[in-house]
Amino acid sequence: MDGSRIVLWGLLFGAPLWIGCGAPEPDSAADPAPSTRPARVGSPAGPPPNVLLIVLDTTRRDRLSTYGYDRLTSPVLDHFATRALVYENAISSGSWTLPSHASLFTGMFARDHLTTIENMKLDPSFTTLAELFRDNGYDTAAFTCNPWIAAHTGLDQGFQTLVPVWSEIDRDNGPDYHGAMEATRGALAWIDERASGGRPFFMFINYLEPHAPYRPRGEWRERFLPPGTDRAAVDEVSEWKTPREFGYMLGVPGYAVSQEQFELIGALYDADVAYQDFRLGELLDGLDARGLRESTVIAIVADHGEQLGEHGMMDHKMTLYEENIRVPLLLGYPGRLPAGVRLAATVQTHDLFPTLTGLAGIEFDPPYGSRPLPLDEGQDGPGRRYTFVEFGRPTLFMKIMTEEWPDAGIKRFDRQLRSIRGEGFKLIWTSDGRHELYDLEVDPGEQVNLAAERPVQLAELRRLLLGFHAGRMDMIDADPGTANGSRRLR
Repeated sequence: MDGSRIVLWGLLFGAPLWIGCGAPEPDSAADPAPSTRPARVGSPAGPPPNVLLIVLDTTRRDRLSTYGYDRLTSPVLDHFATRALVYENAISSGSWTLPSHASLFTGMFARDHLTTIENMKLDPSFTTLAELFRDNGYDTAAFTCNPWIAAHTGLDQGFQTLVPVWSEIDRDNGPDYHGAMEATRGALAWIDERASGGRPFFMFINYLEPHAPYRPRGEWRERFLPPGTDRAAVDEVSEWKTPREFGYMLGVPGYAVSQEQFELIGALYDADVAYQDFRLGELLDGLDARGLRESTVIAIVADHGEQLGEHGMMDHKMTLYEENIRVPLLLGYPGRLPAGVRLAATVQTHDLFPTLTGLAGIEFDPPYGSRPLPLDEGQDGPGRRYTFVEFGRPTLFMKIMTEEWPDAGIKRFDRQLRSIRGEGFKLIWTSDGRHELYDLEVDPGEQVNLAAERPVQLAELRRLLLGFHAGRMDMIDADPGTANGSRRLR
């Protein structure tokens, strides 16, 4: 594979592979002229808070001890949860990095911002979170371990400082990879450098540790591997990276993965999650040491999850199953928001847009399709009646896979996916007609496809999905009587 193809692999699948082509130039996010879009600071009680948005890239909700996982993978997040709101039913607005972050930054569904595999740059006409905060007197900065958050995708809009941590390290150097450490230290150093400015800050951090290849650092790796594990077997699976997982999904001879290998992959993934959690702890401790915790709104969310063999899938870009779209979401603001409260209301991750701007007192008409998160137990009901996620037709992926394995039966992945989730059921609509319908209350693992057995439910969810894509937002408005699945589709 030549250098240009390797770079393309890196951009497509989330980890930079700078082999034979030199390191990229760091992104420069010069401070642009203030936007003329309508936005202004409101009148919050006291000075406006700092706002910190942290994305735990590729982090599954069900692999966090915060959400009941039986391994202690997230002690720092567990403690943070005692001081924050914990959303039990948060659905990502995208199934992979680019559309998910575009939704977080704009408050829009992918249907509206159209930043997908076929259109890899956010339209500059859209107002981003960073632009709103910048134009309302905030210093803005981003520290990102993922190459999708960069100038070439338009996700740098509004950041006066953008540090591409991914361009300064080599993610392929195994145990010496230190992206989360560099992001944490860089973020705290930036806070110190601007400490005398007197302006609030909006900061975004993307941690990438659980993304494949799974290569946790030694201490964490040893903690999660079973005693007596064959080290050669561990070394083998820790070297797997794109396109290895896609060879497995396509059934290419020589790319099979055994149950034992999946167990090792799961242990390495958990170790990466735990190491990421440790670095998150350093960041939060740093805020405490600087006396900033009480004056900072902190949102912690995943952009999507990861398939670790479920449904015959690996990675995260070709699937809308629960492992990939149901994500962790926590929101803390000491003294202003309830602490240690778990909310069952269904929400989507791009609802953070009007929530964070609202907590900062910024007045701005919320983007079409977004709504503030419920912020206390009394608001537990008004969640989303339905949630929507989509994955566009993977044209570029298909082109590369066809070149790699022309006889591997790739056609079955050449389709668009859309999901609607609500009132106990979930429909995964596919452009090739192989729809999937699941009763999440009795089958949370999505093992029994009811599409053929439940034509009434299938037709109703399909009708709502078509209405959503036609712009009928009234179909998904909150309904307190049904928001938590209390009313079932009959």
